[in-house]
Amino acid sequence: MDPATQSAAITALPAIAGSVVGGLASFLTTFFTQRNQAHRDLLSRDMAHREELYSQFIKEAANLYVDSLDKTLRTPSR
Repeated sequence: MDPATQSAAITALPAIAGSVVGGLASFLTTFFTQRNQAHRDLLSRDMAHREELYSQFIKEAANLYVDSLDKTLRTPSR
């Protein structure tokens, strides 16, 4: 290899390596951002579902409590 070609190859390889590293960094940043966002969305949906279940539980418990105020142990059918 003559010195001119060798000099061109020496300067081209770091440029190519820098492009590969930059592209890989961009890809990994996007990948982890999307993964984190999907995880937050899943947690948000799960929390909303739990809140709905808890709300239904409180409503049913309140109805049963009010209903129990009318009843006594001697007349449970009332």
